[in-house]
Amino acid sequence: MKELARFISRFYYIFLFLALEGLAIALIVNNSYYQSSAIGNLFNSIAAGIYDKQASVTQYFDLHEENALLVKENAALRAMLPASKFAIVDDSTSIVDTIYMQQYSYTSAQIISRTLGKRNNYFMINKGSKQGVKSDMGVICPSGLVGVILRTTNNFALIMPVLHQDSKRSVKNKRTQATGTLVWAGGSYEKGQVIDYPSSLPLKKGDTIISSGFSSNIPEGIVVGYVESYELDAATGFYVINIRFSSNYNKIKDVYVIKDLFSKEKQKLMKGMGNE
Repeated sequence: MKELARFISRFYYIFLFLALEGLAIALIVNNSYYQSSAIGNLFNSIAAGIYDKQASVTQYFDLHEENALLVKENAALRAMLPASKFAIVDDSTSIVDTIYMQQYSYTSAQIISRTLGKRNNYFMINKGSKQGVKSDMGVICPSGLVGVILRTTNNFALIMPVLHQDSKRSVKNKRTQATGTLVWAGGSYEKGQVIDYPSSLPLKKGDTIISSGFSSNIPEGIVVGYVESYELDAATGFYVINIRFSSNYNKIKDVYVIKDLFSKEKQKLMKGMGNE
């Protein structure tokens, strides 16, 4: 209390000045319509500015929730695309009856950690076996291919991305439909290579490389990258294509884990084939 009294006594003239200023403004406002209107407009402008800033801050913090909802919605929409369907054609009669069955479903997730500068990189996501994520499931993002699930815990999963020396994915040229194998030679996370591409088929700089659909865990048509240059491998007679990835793996956060609803049926069919 003594400190408060000392503070007031020390700066009393400032408080007196502010009180007199307030009294003068009140007298002007009450006795002059123009001044009252002008001051009222000033306070309204200040209040509007404060409310606008408050709304902007609130909207910023709401973006995360809105983005999460959009990611879930996109997962549902991807499952409705033709590439996620499987066509069953019954031509046993003269009438061809085509029925589309769901082949792929999508689970949204977020990357929570990653490495980029190693020869073998890994991404971790915030979904695991409790959410239906299993090893060998494919992973994509809105801008293209990411990789496959390597292993899981209850609530997390580790991805082997295309930025890994053991990653080999079947891809094709969208324009020519010729296939090759996507690999990563290390170095920049922005660039990869396609090997085993037939040299008999024409290539153009800028051609789009997409997933071939030959792998059961990655649907056909997922964008991988774009041709920057290519050269003939004299030892194999195939082209080696240098591509720029369509995805910036340093920035992507939202991903989709792909479940092939026919995977068990395919595994059953292939069981024992390795011994033949």
